[in-house]
Amino acid sequence: MAEEKQSPESNTLELRRGNADELIVKLLAEIRNAITKDCQLHEQTQVLLTELLNQPLRVQGGEKVENG
Repeated sequence: MAEEKQSPESNTLELRRGNADELIVKLLAEIRNAITKDCQLHEQTQVLLTELLNQPLRVQGGEKVENG
């Protein structure tokens, strides 16, 4: 399986554009890889999860909802 490397800046830009779906897929892939390797989350995964949790959530209709 090919591993895609991205800088934190590019992931932050994706979040700011509201494109969280792609980031969620990347997070799930990295979490899966961490679990199959040594059950520890990579530092980048922790950063991405924190950024994702700090973003406003959107429901399917585009209406903003508060996170938390």
